[in-house]
Amino acid sequence: MFVKADRSGKVATSAGTALGYIRKLYAVERKATNANLDGAERAALRRLKAFPILIGFRKWMDQRRPEVPPESLIGKAIGYTLGQWERLVRYIDYGLVPIDNNQVLSKTKDKRPRIPCVRS
Repeated sequence: MFVKADRSGKVATSAGTALGYIRKLYAVERKATNANLDGAERAALRRLKAFPILIGFRKWMDQRRPEVPPESLIGKAIGYTLGQWERLVRYIDYGLVPIDNNQVLSKTKDKRPRIPCVRS
């Protein structure tokens, strides 16, 4: 959602800030992957490096939320992220859980059963 808000050009500063936090979180993941960390090591790295980023991101969203209209793209992105916060931060403690579900979605997207349309 922040990407969509950033592309709108109307809230580039806010969306850009949010995307900056997200880029930092993915940088932690790249570091863990490049170092071939196991689940426990990855979780420890996340607690050390990603958790402070998440705290900063949460503080930023809490500060920005009352300043933006909730129906705006950035307002929707902030509202959605805050609404999913408890689920979002769980990955910190589980090193084998990916930061996002993109791989799962891409694998399951094409596995849906195809039911042909039969017309009489």
